[in-house]
Amino acid sequence: MRKDLREWWHTYIPQINTTPWDLMRRMGDENFSVGSYVTDSYAEMIKTRIESSLVYNTDDVPERTGYWKACGIERTVYGDPEELTSRTVYCPADVLKSTKKRPLIVCVYNAGVTMLSLEALGFVHIAARNGFIVLVPKDGNSDEHVLEAIEETTASYPVDRERIFIAGHSFGGASAGWQAIRHPDVYAGVCILGIEYGCTDSTEEEIRRAGELRMPMINICGTSEVNRVIPLNVDQPGFEVPPQVAPNLKPLPHTREICLNGIRNWRKINGTKEYSFDEDCSETLSVPEKAFGLRADSHETREYLGREHYICDMLGEEGLPIIRCAAIKDCPHTVSPTAADLAWEFFKDIRRDAVSKKIRYDLPAPVWDGISAVIEYDRLGPKYTSFRIHLKDGASRLPVDADDFTISGFSDMAPVRHQFKPLKLTAVHENELCLMVPAVSSDPYAPVYGGRGYRGEMRVSCRVPGYAFTASDISETTLPQVRRYLNGEYTGSSGLTIPYCYYQAKTQEKVPLIVYATGCFGDNNEDNNEQILGPGPLRMASEEFQSIFPCHVMAPWYPLGGHPAQGEEGQRQLEDYSRNLTELVEHTIRTLDADASRIYFIGNGGGALYQSLSLGVHIYAAAAMITTIFDFFEDGSEMKYLDNLTEMPIYITHAASDFPCPVKRSRLSFSRLKELGNQNLYYHEYSDLELEKFGIDVRNEVGTHYSALLDYAGNDMFRWLFSFRRTDTV
Repeated sequence: MRKDLREWWHTYIPQINTTPWDLMRRMGDENFSVGSYVTDSYAEMIKTRIESSLVYNTDDVPERTGYWKACGIERTVYGDPEELTSRTVYCPADVLKSTKKRPLIVCVYNAGVTMLSLEALGFVHIAARNGFIVLVPKDGNSDEHVLEAIEETTASYPVDRERIFIAGHSFGGASAGWQAIRHPDVYAGVCILGIEYGCTDSTEEEIRRAGELRMPMINICGTSEVNRVIPLNVDQPGFEVPPQVAPNLKPLPHTREICLNGIRNWRKINGTKEYSFDEDCSETLSVPEKAFGLRADSHETREYLGREHYICDMLGEEGLPIIRCAAIKDCPHTVSPTAADLAWEFFKDIRRDAVSKKIRYDLPAPVWDGISAVIEYDRLGPKYTSFRIHLKDGASRLPVDADDFTISGFSDMAPVRHQFKPLKLTAVHENELCLMVPAVSSDPYAPVYGGRGYRGEMRVSCRVPGYAFTASDISETTLPQVRRYLNGEYTGSSGLTIPYCYYQAKTQEKVPLIVYATGCFGDNNEDNNEQILGPGPLRMASEEFQSIFPCHVMAPWYPLGGHPAQGEEGQRQLEDYSRNLTELVEHTIRTLDADASRIYFIGNGGGALYQSLSLGVHIYAAAAMITTIFDFFEDGSEMKYLDNLTEMPIYITHAASDFPCPVKRSRLSFSRLKELGNQNLYYHEYSDLELEKFGIDVRNEVGTHYSALLDYAGNDMFRWLFSFRRTDTV
């Protein structure tokens, strides 16, 4: 840490009767380390946000007003600062020169606390940059005083009444939540900082009334809060604050109950899926879901100022976040310097309609241009469609990202409607761009990005507001990844010949090998090519993937025969295939000079996958089993193969509503492996909402079988696999 920062953190400040270092320390749980929390970039931001509130201990000190004026903020105190009816308004200087209506963020705390302390919430610091007004009522715990302060501010400033938000920290966060629920027609959203969810004490009638209008809520807390209760599904032991640190600060014994009831009530108010008190996130590898101990419709991990922020979203009826929970790694019970930015990101597109009082989102509506075409693909390999898109007269810019577009397809060969993302968007020149769209499959058992034949219609819409475009003729081109695979054949010790495709990484270094095994019920029985037509092998051979995970790929062809309906003979054929596949993998390792300590197995679908993994257990460093059929034989004889996998790291995913391959099969293998003592397991079931968000049509029963698309489109599964290596290789 820089010397000046270190000195500041250890400087005694009379107004708080301690040092900022000790103030921060008492706000954390028993595992909290001030030294690691206060890193250079983070410490500088914290100092900026809280220093002035510690130094100036009166509301009307002139230096304080001068400080904000230098930041482009006009700070005005209305009324006697010592009276509870007073209020302070922070308005960007340029807002006062304009008649344009601006959002208002109300920062509240309980009566008697200096208004200056609320500047540390961070909203004032970002007000000028984002063009909103901040109001701090002196008595933030009184609905009457807060509402009067809002009316007075609205009368004097250009406030957009549809965009009034309320925020608070700790008890102030609880107060903000209560007030938002009691007055849902006034506020368009609420920010609760700290672990208090803030509506557990609301009455059922208040919750019902708020539920008629909904109330977007963002809760931002730290993983090291002094009264830590997250993960919510883990009963945390009470933390007794050492007397020498804070003799009067005791943990609330009912804090966990407050939070559990709070998240339940917020979900009820906003019409999202009901929260279960028994919700179990112990088996998910989603760090955000684990951090909160709750299941989310979407989740992500972001990094700000070198610190991880775990985001969990619950989506409303528009498919957009209406509840957001953000946990900041190692943050104590203080306001993070990133909190205001996170809250504003959540608020900025939300408004409450002045007439209907319903929540609305200010997002650009898609501009449908009616582009459609009849497309026919043969069985030579997967294809993509290339739309040449031209700017019309008067258009100001080209769309800048593939996410600016939505593409949907409908095949008249099968009742399957797909909606999916473009592969890429490339500029041809300043007035033309090229949108690459994957083919849609008519075969219900083939991956969406496969090329098993398609005849139908494809529509393109653009999300850039006011943008118009046309499409020229459609061209067809074979995906370059297909040409990167070579064909081979291997005859094993039993005399069985296995055709296979392989991709050799373009590097002189020893790199891992991914063995991609798939196939069941004849899907891959036609030729030694179809096993690479799915999204997994295609992406693994792409330049984008290889730049992140350089590796070789080998995809064996699944043999004719070996069906469980053939009884013992079919089972013997499958076991012979699995043994020969192990020999083929060993052969491929030598041929490609792969890193023998990093051989990974991906099993997709059905067909002796656990057998193959078990018989090659001495080879693989880790495995992923995606929508696999485990109970392949009705007599349960396949169970024996799991006995060899007690030490094998295995990543298991499945769609919860998978119809062609029911999820019970993955549940069975996972529970058995766990029972055998395997500690290196990851398990996740994709919800219909996750599939729909990706673009999979779950209304068609076949669509639910495509959950593997999510695994192959992202990097999480591959990062997990590549984190393991064997230590017993030469």
